[in-house]
Amino acid sequence: MNMENQGVIAASSPEARSGLAASMTLLFTGFVVITGLSWESVTAMVSTWYHKSSYNHGFIIFPIAAYLAWERRWRLRELTLRPCWPGLLVVAGFALMWLISRGASILEGEQFAYIGMLQGLMLTIMGWRIFRAQLLPILYLALMVPTGAFLLPMLQTIATWLTVQLLQLTSIPFFVEQYYLQLPVGSFFIAPGCAGLNFIFSSLALSIIYAELMYAGWRRKLATVLIALGTAILANGVRIFIILWLAQVSNNRLDIVDDHILYGWGFFFIVLLLLMWVGGRFSNIEMQNGEKDAWDWLPRRSFPAGNLAAAGALSVAIAAATMGYGLAAFSGGIPESGMSLAAPDKLDGWIRNQGEMSYYPGAFGNADVREIWRYDDARASVILIAAHYSDQWQGHEADAISNRQIVGERKILRTAAPAISLNGAQHKVMEFTAAAASNNLLVWRWYCGGERFISDAMSLRVYNVLRKLGMRKSAATAYVLITEDTDSARDTMTAFLQAAGASPGFTMMRGGEKVQVNHVCW
Repeated sequence: MNMENQGVIAASSPEARSGLAASMTLLFTGFVVITGLSWESVTAMVSTWYHKSSYNHGFIIFPIAAYLAWERRWRLRELTLRPCWPGLLVVAGFALMWLISRGASILEGEQFAYIGMLQGLMLTIMGWRIFRAQLLPILYLALMVPTGAFLLPMLQTIATWLTVQLLQLTSIPFFVEQYYLQLPVGSFFIAPGCAGLNFIFSSLALSIIYAELMYAGWRRKLATVLIALGTAILANGVRIFIILWLAQVSNNRLDIVDDHILYGWGFFFIVLLLLMWVGGRFSNIEMQNGEKDAWDWLPRRSFPAGNLAAAGALSVAIAAATMGYGLAAFSGGIPESGMSLAAPDKLDGWIRNQGEMSYYPGAFGNADVREIWRYDDARASVILIAAHYSDQWQGHEADAISNRQIVGERKILRTAAPAISLNGAQHKVMEFTAAAASNNLLVWRWYCGGERFISDAMSLRVYNVLRKLGMRKSAATAYVLITEDTDSARDTMTAFLQAAGASPGFTMMRGGEKVQVNHVCW
């Protein structure tokens, strides 16, 4: 007897048909449960598709995946519908990824984990052979996740370089600095939205299905995708050049600059059509002739419905239990009111006063309490920002992106992570230098989680996850220290922090009562 097929039921039997029906029912139920528990990240994903042009392609990913699956349905005819028990590990792995991403407030991670859990569910219920037969459309679903923002600086650099190379072929005088281009007709900025990420993702999504329908063999398919991506990057540089050239020769009388995104999509559509026309001449797919029975593609054999039901139920239970715990552990809260932070009037050689120094007032607007103090000594001035969070949750984190905009729209000249010695201990801080009208600003940023010194945002997120997994509050205080960037600036800032760490005057109050003797952790 063939042990591999032991327990398999022929597709013509009522038991096989019930197995097929059970698998579809379980898949649908699992999709509903997992989607419901991931509702916040799913709706955020759809909102990103709608509001950001770089991710408008997200709306067509599922229909394209469904079409690809339908085109490949004949591969299922000789296969057996059988549960794949190792698929439970895939579901559990992505559920854990969702849990950690939820705790660390990494929305992109939650969305990838959501797609991964759905894919793991399909693997577990349908089995490896059917999953492999439909591997492309199943993996294609990952393109639904709005990702790739980390590519923007590189794409801006490439787009600027391509534009400069094309401008050098003309007689138009220009000056370039980073992503800024100065032409006689005006100044232009190659913004992140003009970097071409939207064209790249659209090319990736369309080239995959084009390659699948037009070519046989993975080499031609891979070459098609790579050519499409390269063409998208090149076309974006050409698009920017044409916009600048038309603005210059028309003396800005055309509205092409204001509507450059619309014209850009038109240009990209033309390029894409030409690319597909050329690619079609190299197709090596034989056309399918004749009609097949509409339902002749269904798997011929199936394991009993009870086996499939057990696999599906375990998959959903693992995902639901993990995600349910995450929703409970990382639930939102209410910002604590009545909090205040106090600072001493005098430190060792430093005096607090009411003078002003440049900072971004919108930073840490989500904190329970935020205070800003200025201290002067005989040689320099520093400004200290402290923002306390009695607990943290999504949208109420000390390391929120909005809290990193300490100096507003000022240009960041350089970044570093220097190690400093405070009261006999070595600590690292996040450092950046920002451009200013007179002297540049040197900025340090770090956090205190309880009595623990936390150097960077990622370490703070790890601290938050570990605290929340234990159902504990993740209280933290964010600190920013700013001074003018001089040769002695780092020594000045280190000396100030030494004095602050030795002072008992930095206290935390709630309703007028002292709740923490010293809120600094160094």
